[in-house]
Amino acid sequence: MIVRLSAALVRLVEHHAERAWPEECCGLLIGQADGEIVTVTGVVASPNGADDPRTGFEIDPRLIIAAQRQARDHPHGHGLVGHYHSHPNGPAVPSARDAEARHYDDHLWLIAAVSGGAVVDLTAWKPAPADPPFMPAAIEKAP
Repeated sequence: MIVRLSAALVRLVEHHAERAWPEECCGLLIGQADGEIVTVTGVVASPNGADDPRTGFEIDPRLIIAAQRQARDHPHGHGLVGHYHSHPNGPAVPSARDAEARHYDDHLWLIAAVSGGAVVDLTAWKPAPADPPFMPAAIEKAP
């Protein structure tokens, strides 16, 4: 899988992760999937509704429903393609908690590693149907 997104969208995700540190940030990825290429055209920041936002995240369900409605109503398949979240003081790889939280096997996961309040890595992942639970995806940053 290849994930295409602009440098401006990367910066929005990174800025959200840095502002939320030392808690996890989270949000939705809006765009279009065409086979193994996912083009992200927008991000929607969400409040983190997790019981403990330092160790987990929960995206506002109202935002998810609104994005799913938008996708259903859009004539060209443009809509919810995944989500992003951060790992404060941890690596930008899916955790065991992330594996337990997979709900949509076709949705992209972006994970930002934040150390000392600054993003140090951003990775993309595609859920897999078996072990391992996620496979890495390449990120192509467009101008």
